[in-house]
Formats: sequence, C-alpha cells, structure tokens
Amino acid sequence: MNKWFRALGVVLFSFMFLFGCTEQKVEEIHYGKDYCDHCKMQITDKRYGGAILTTEGRTLKFDSIECLAESKHSLKDHVKEVYFVDFESSQLLPQSKIQLYKNESMHGPMGTRIQAYSKEMSLPKTNLDEVGR
Repeated sequence: MNKWFRALGVVLFSFMFLFGCTEQKVEEIHYGKDYCDHCKMQITDKRYGGAILTTEGRTLKFDSIECLAESKHSLKDHVKEVYFVDFESSQLLPQSKIQLYKNESMHGPMGTRIQAYSKEMSLPKTNLDEVGR
C-alpha cells in the first residue's frame, strides 16, 4: 500500500509540474464569434480592439481600445500583458510593439478616434492612460 501512495504522489507531482509550468499565451480574437469582456458587444471590426493576458493566464478580449483601457484600469495588479490589434495588419501585437494615435477622421467601434499602429504615423500620439478619461 505504501508503494501505491508513493507512486500516486509522483504522478500527481508530475502533472502539477507539467501543467503549472506551461507558457501563458494570449488567445487570438475570433471576429464574429467573440464578445468584448467589457461592453459585451460582438467583436467584428478587425482594425480595432485588443486583449489583456491576466496574471492568472486568462485572455480578456475587447472590441475597442476604450474598453481595454477601462478594464485595464479596474484590473490593476492582475494585468500581465496588454495587446492591441494593429490597424493595418489586424495582427494582435504586444503593447511594446504598438503606438496609439488619435485620428480625427476615423471613428472606432465605441466612438473615439484611437487607433493602434506598429509603425510611425503622422498623427498625434496618445497613451493608454489618456484613453477614456
């Protein structure tokens, strides 16, 4: 019986080690299927939006930069990494590879004029802390 408990302990420890050490990755946005974790609207526009990877490994998806900004503020210490959809390529990229711009000639899904680009643009820059405030 003692050998059985020891074997069970080794198996349980192995599972905890394997699953506890998996790399946390942000999930892709499935347009037309996923809903914004902030406003609950369906995510349809491939040029806007973003995601937050939480410290718990959960991916929160957003239809606009404004919704992401509001959620980031309320989550505070639970944000591991922030991602934005590049306006031109529709790729979900980490915040370190994106710059936010205010474009007065375009309206986003929630009405503001904030867009994310992975390259320099000749538009006024803004930052996430200024969005929605």
